[in-house]
Amino acid sequence: MTIPRGGVPSPKYQRLAADLRRRIEAGEWQGGAQLPVESELEHHYGVARNTVRLAVDLLVNEGRLVRLQGKGTYLKQQPLLDHRAYAPARVPGQRDSLAAPSEVYAKEARETGRRLTVDFEMLIVRARADIAGWLGLVPGEAVVVRRQLRMTDREPFSIEESHYRAGLAAG
Repeated sequence: MTIPRGGVPSPKYQRLAADLRRRIEAGEWQGGAQLPVESELEHHYGVARNTVRLAVDLLVNEGRLVRLQGKGTYLKQQPLLDHRAYAPARVPGQRDSLAAPSEVYAKEARETGRRLTVDFEMLIVRARADIAGWLGLVPGEAVVVRRQLRMTDREPFSIEESHYRAGLAAG
C-alpha cells in the first residue's frame, strides 16, 4: 500500500502518521490494542523503518499511542468524559441549570474514577493586535488573561485561555 499524497506535499512520515491516525479514528484498532510491529508497517506501506519510527513518534507525542519497552506500541485508552457546561435540573420539570464548569468536570471525573486537577493563572498583559481587534480595544491596552490547564490523572486534556477587557475584571 502506498501512503496517500493529498494536495500538499508533506514529508513521508507525516503522511504515514496521518494515515495511521485515520485508521485509528476509523476504529481499525480499538483502545488498548497493539499497533502492528514496525516491520509489518514498513512492509505494508513500503517505507523505511526510520519513516515508521518518526510517524509513530508523532502519534506518541499527540497522546494517541504509548510505547511499552520490550512489549510494543499500543493505542492509548482514552476514557470518555462527556462534558457539558450545565448540570441537570435540580427540580423535576425545571429547565437545565447552569453550573460552574469546574463542578461539572470534577463530578464527571469522580464518576469515572479519575482525578481532576486544574492549574489556574490570571495575568494583566498588553493586548496583541488580534485580541485588541476582537475586544474593540487599541493594541497595547491592558487586558486580563485567564488561563486554565485541566488535567485528568496528571495528563493534560484541556487548555483554556480567555481575554477580557481590564474593566470587566476590576475588583
